Amino acid sequence: MRIAVRAESGRTVVSVSGRLDSVSSAEFINQFDMWFSAPPSRLILDLTDLEYVSSAGLRAIQILARRCKESKSGFCLCGLGAFVQNVIALSGFDRAFTIHATLADALAAE
Repeated sequence: MRIAVRAESGRTVVSVSGRLDSVSSAEFINQFDMWFSAPPSRLILDLTDLEYVSSAGLRAIQILARRCKESKSGFCLCGLGAFVQNVIALSGFDRAFTIHATLADALAAE
């Protein structure tokens, strides 16, 4: 798993690539303190290059969403590939999170 964080149009964009599973989800969660040292007004989780997500990865995303809510930061997902989109739909997370097709869509909507 690789994580890239950048500011774009006044938002924090976190791009995750590779696999978000039981091995990498702990590393993902450990990054939260850095992202929330100064809470972003809006955090966009870009999953365009995420190839695989497990239940542990879904749990990590859910924890991130909760941190955003607690800090009154907006939160959305974007760029879900077919496999990741299917896992998120099967888990019911597609009803819990705002999801945009692309990063450009997320930036335009938020």
